[in-house]
Amino acid sequence: MRKTLSLGIFIGILGLSMSVHANPGPIAQSPASATTFESYRQECIRRSRGQGLAPDVANDLCNCTLKKFQARYTLAQFRALVQKSKTDKTAANSLASVGEACFDEVLYEN
Repeated sequence: MRKTLSLGIFIGILGLSMSVHANPGPIAQSPASATTFESYRQECIRRSRGQGLAPDVANDLCNCTLKKFQARYTLAQFRALVQKSKTDKTAANSLASVGEACFDEVLYEN
């Protein structure tokens, strides 16, 4: 139950965080994309804190998810997946699997 609630919070944070200064370009190692992903991370942390997560937990969770998303998707692909997840269960499960892995790493294996 606790894991389901936490994962639900994460998905809400993820969807809301994606509205932050997004640029549809690929994740090259450029200053522009780093700023874009830093904006995502900061918004994720802010929203996680707003949901009651401790500062260190929110930071670890958002860093974990960001690293996993960056390893899998370009920014354009990620944004498209977030949009698609609103109506497509397979897309939502793809996002949720990253959140679940990070919740396991951050909250349950410390």
